[in-house]
Amino acid sequence: MSNTINIGNITVSKFYLGGSSDVMIFLGTTKLYPNAIKDYLRTVARGSGTITLTIGSAVTTSQMTSIAYSTNGTSWSTLNNADNTAVAATVNVASGDTVYWKGIGVQTAVNAPSYRGVDQATIFSSTCDYDVEGDAMSMLYDDNFEDEEFDSTSTYHLCGLFYNDTHLINASGMTLPALTVYANTYNDMFNGCSGLLAAPGLPATTLGESCYKRMFNGCSNLLTAPELPATTLAEQCYHTMFNGCASLTTAPDLSAITLVRQCYQQMFVGCTSLNYIKCLATDISANGCTTNWVNGVASSGAFIKHPNMTSLPSGVNGIPKGWTVEDYVNT
Repeated sequence: MSNTINIGNITVSKFYLGGSSDVMIFLGTTKLYPNAIKDYLRTVARGSGTITLTIGSAVTTSQMTSIAYSTNGTSWSTLNNADNTAVAATVNVASGDTVYWKGIGVQTAVNAPSYRGVDQATIFSSTCDYDVEGDAMSMLYDDNFEDEEFDSTSTYHLCGLFYNDTHLINASGMTLPALTVYANTYNDMFNGCSGLLAAPGLPATTLGESCYKRMFNGCSNLLTAPELPATTLAEQCYHTMFNGCASLTTAPDLSAITLVRQCYQQMFVGCTSLNYIKCLATDISANGCTTNWVNGVASSGAFIKHPNMTSLPSGVNGIPKGWTVEDYVNT
């Protein structure tokens, strides 16, 4: 005899007394069992066209072993990487289509594509607008990505993943869950994504050198910057991070007390709408830590500083000219 059992938000349907295995479990309207689809990285098309993922020819098989895609989250097509050869998976999509992505590797790139070329990284490209959702760690850990962290012996883990893809619109549903990032982990990730309106969260509190360098460079339509919770910085960690983000009005809170070499260098260059910065640094003695960091921001705005900060100059290397200055009050 079939029936339905509700336990809070969990519904068990087609439950048969007497031991039948024909059981389905839902959380609200989300099917949990059987064949619950994991939170793989996925692209959701906003129109008709193609979405392509290419492993650059410089990315070795020891760095990326394979990539795979699925249109239903259960049946997968796998492409193995080949040394010195670009390997690409292209999927035809219509508006609303979801493509699931995963991979096996330790790092998707060998260098920053903006520095050495697109053959240096594994990169999405498209001919239609789309959003990206889900856990980006599936690009390295295949089906076993949940609760994983990055390989500490590698660098460039997800560097350049959406480099120059102007069709990417919304990445707010994408998760970058790692709490520790290493050298160049997210370097160039959304560099050149001029259509991007919303970014993923960045929860990492332990940073590596150049980890966010150029991450949102040229994202001229990005409306809101993600929070930056780390209070201990790494060299060049935010270098050119928001360069050219002309739609940003508010900087993320910058809570670090001690700055390090080139950590904020060119961070907000060309952010022509930016009119609010809260920076709590008191030690800015590191080489180049604020060089040119606010060149090209709005002509007026509010700068919130630590009460003990007295050495920030006026101008592109410090507090923008024409801005009001206030001491931070911890309420």
